[in-house]
Amino acid sequence: MSELKTAKRTMLILSLLSTNRDGLTLSEISEILEIPRSSTHQLLHEMTEKKFLCLFDKKFRIGRKIFEIGISASRNYVMLDQVHSIIKEASERLGKVIQFGVLDQSEVVYLQKARPEGGVVLASRMGVRLPAHATAIGKAMLANLSPDEIEATYSEQEFVRYTSNSISDYENLVNNLQSVSKNGYSEDKGEFTEGIFCLGMSVGLIPSGEIGAVSISMAGGEAETLDYESTLSALAEVRNKISQTYKVKYNEVIPTIKKASKLSSPRYKNG
Repeated sequence: MSELKTAKRTMLILSLLSTNRDGLTLSEISEILEIPRSSTHQLLHEMTEKKFLCLFDKKFRIGRKIFEIGISASRNYVMLDQVHSIIKEASERLGKVIQFGVLDQSEVVYLQKARPEGGVVLASRMGVRLPAHATAIGKAMLANLSPDEIEATYSEQEFVRYTSNSISDYENLVNNLQSVSKNGYSEDKGEFTEGIFCLGMSVGLIPSGEIGAVSISMAGGEAETLDYESTLSALAEVRNKISQTYKVKYNEVIPTIKKASKLSSPRYKNG
C-alpha cells in the first residue's frame, strides 16, 4: 500500500469515527469506507497501537492521541478565544444564543457558542457538524459560493427534511441563497429544529481559508414580534467585530444588510 493511499485511508477512518461516538467494528468500517478488510485491519491495528484509536467491546473509537491533538489545535487557534468573548458579551446582552462556525462542503462546523441563562436549547455545540442547507448560519456561508460550487455540492445530493420547513430540493436552495445574497442575512424558520428561529450573517473568508459566519437563535414565538432592525444591527455588530478580529474586510466579500425601512420583515411561521 502506497504512503499516499495509507494517509488518505487514515484520514477517512478518523473522519468516520469522529461522527460515530459509539464506535464501529472492523467490518463496519471496512464496508462503509469500501476498504479491503485486510487493509482496514492493518490500519486499525497500527492506529490503535499509536493511541489514535482505542478498541473496546470490538468497536473502534477516537483515541487519546486525537484528543491531545485537538487540545493543541484549539490552543493554536488563538483568535477563537477572542471570538468567544465577542459572542458571549452579545449573547448575555441580547438574551439570545449566538454561535460562530465555518463551512466544510455541505456542513457547518460549530467552533464557538454562547448561551445565556434561559436561552433556547439547540442541537448544535462546539465541534458538532450540522447540514448547511437547514441552518441560518450554513446558508449565510453557502451564499458566498459561486453557482458552480453550489451545483457541484448539491445538484446530485439528496435533501434530508428534518422538519416540514426544511429545504427539500436544489431549486429551492438556489432561490433561498439568492435572497440571502440580496438581503445580506439568512433565516432558519424551524428548518432543522421545530420551533427554533435563527438569523445568520457571513463573516467571509477567514485566514484558515474557510468561510465563517455568525448566527443568533431564539424560540419561534419570540420571532413573531421580533424587531428586525435592532436584531440585525446587533448581529451585524457581532459580525463586524469578528471580521476585525480576523482582519477580514467583510464589505468586500459579502453584502451589508439593508436598512430596516427596506426590509420585508418576514415573520416566523411554525410549520
